[in-house]
Amino acid sequence: MGLELYLDLLSQPCRAVYIFAKKNGIPFELRTVDLLKGQHHSDAFVRVNPLKKVPALKDGDFTLAESVAILLYLSRKYEVPDHWYPQDLQARARVDEYLAWQHTALRSSCTRAMWQKMMFPVFLGEQVPPETLASTLTELDRCLELLEDKFLKDKDFLAGPHISVADLMAITELMHPVSAGCQVFNSRPKLAAWRQRVEAAVGKELFQEAHAVVMKAKDLPPADSAIKEKLKPSVQVLLHSFPPDMPFVELDTNLPAGRVPAGLEKRLCAATATILSKPEDRVNVTVRPGLAMAVNGSTDPCAQLIISSIGVVGTAEENRGHSARFFEFLTKEMGLGQDRIIIRFFPLEPWQIGKKGTVMTFL
Repeated sequence: MGLELYLDLLSQPCRAVYIFAKKNGIPFELRTVDLLKGQHHSDAFVRVNPLKKVPALKDGDFTLAESVAILLYLSRKYEVPDHWYPQDLQARARVDEYLAWQHTALRSSCTRAMWQKMMFPVFLGEQVPPETLASTLTELDRCLELLEDKFLKDKDFLAGPHISVADLMAITELMHPVSAGCQVFNSRPKLAAWRQRVEAAVGKELFQEAHAVVMKAKDLPPADSAIKEKLKPSVQVLLHSFPPDMPFVELDTNLPAGRVPAGLEKRLCAATATILSKPEDRVNVTVRPGLAMAVNGSTDPCAQLIISSIGVVGTAEENRGHSARFFEFLTKEMGLGQDRIIIRFFPLEPWQIGKKGTVMTFL
């Protein structure tokens, strides 16, 4: 079996991978994964990518997740023209710099804008509070300013005189809010000219082909109740703004849903509030069962707890104390030994928080 790419062209990084492969004549078998139908949670797809995300790549027995990793793998294996990911140290560093920035900045604001302005009201039938959408559009405008002033400047493309994978990742992000009717380019002639250069470099026909699905998303029929319930856990975070010091707690486990103790999420929220000295209504907790995961090299029943927030990740000594209390709670609640549980603390920096407290990291 040759190269297989698992994509949904509603997804912006999937469009970047699709354009890159097509433009460079890379032969591949397209495996469509319909995100809105929840096909990324199917057993067949999870065997390809346990992270349950697209894009994903399968090359013989080798599988790979994450759009940037896939783009770089393809660029190296197929020896595409150098401008896509330059060999020159500093030129490559410029590409890397943009790719590192965009995941927690442009991507999050573009995704929120598209979902809040179009997908929630049109597809899910949920109205978004005007102040929430206004905050998101303000954050999007800030990111567009940074894209122009920090990355594009007076260059033809983001990393220099030629198109690179950075430009593909950026343009596919921006077409998300464009599909929802956001006037991203109208008041930004520099960005508008850059868009035209990107389209010309990849070919207008290929560009339109890759974006046909997202540009028609406004015409999607309303989702039925089953699809709404399936999508709700993964997209609800796109609807809300959170205080910047709100701890985000995610408990992942390979236990099937039926073996997760009833009410665990509520009790974990209460325990987190106590351990971290926060009110319960200022703690965001998610429990995700049935994941394909391993701890210490074993797929026996296990769990991973991730805690992220500004002000939560303290000194090593403080975090050891927090971890001990979380271990005590989880071993009692889930019947797992400490060797089957991983606890991680991740700090958020102030620049990862939107102007009105919108967390820009968890999407």
